[in-house]
Amino acid sequence: MKRGTFIAALVAGCTTPLSTDRETHAVRVMGTRIAFQGRRGRSPTIVFESGLGDGFEVWRGVIDQLGPDAAYFAYSRPGYGDSESLQPPATARNAGQAATLLDVVLHAASVRPPYVLVGHSLGGLYIAQFAALYPEQVAGLVFVDGRPPTFRAACDARGIRFCSTLGSAPPPPTWPAHIVAEVQGIGVSEEAAPAMTDIGAIPATIITSTNGWQGEQGDEGFALWLESQESFAQGFRRHRLVRAEGAGHYVQRDRPALVAREIEALAARIR
Repeated sequence: MKRGTFIAALVAGCTTPLSTDRETHAVRVMGTRIAFQGRRGRSPTIVFESGLGDGFEVWRGVIDQLGPDAAYFAYSRPGYGDSESLQPPATARNAGQAATLLDVVLHAASVRPPYVLVGHSLGGLYIAQFAALYPEQVAGLVFVDGRPPTFRAACDARGIRFCSTLGSAPPPPTWPAHIVAEVQGIGVSEEAAPAMTDIGAIPATIITSTNGWQGEQGDEGFALWLESQESFAQGFRRHRLVRAEGAGHYVQRDRPALVAREIEALAARIR
């Protein structure tokens, strides 16, 4: 099936064009209502991918700091915010599925490439996979304390139980199905992460936190997290590594102006 036909089969009903205000709109794709906000403006369009447990609202502070002419698109994956949950619920959701969903949502919302993809935490794995699947659409990548694809394996190799496979507890039974599905898909997402030969030519900015984690072996785990971030950054031919001083894992909340500045700087270099 051709890509255009495939997308048409996934998108049902009318599409809602990108607006210039902050109202929440929605498109229905794969039988699911997906909520988004955005505006048209100067290319490339900045596309936000949230981490585990978050909808698009987590980017509000960064969006507020963007220039008034910057085009952006922020959405909530199924189950988050005002987006409906998948029916039936998925048992696992991996980066390849997330990337396909984002491609279909962007098409349905009439958001045209090129894109600068911005991913936080688990969203970093998702945007890397999107870049590998649709390289012609991606002008740049910004990882906001994004999860390096080799991190869990590195924890296993170092014997750091704090962040290793053995040290990972199963999701609590009270967690919503969509969050459990994304947790269950992390292993597959890491194993199937794209090779740097596939995405390394794309300009990238890697923003890391500086506040360590609490708990037994937390310091060791955080040191390895930073080491993995630096190693990941080196795989890009054109990259910028930024330490967000004083920021925890949610850099976009602790240092929104810094994140916005780095996004716009990358977009300017691309132009």
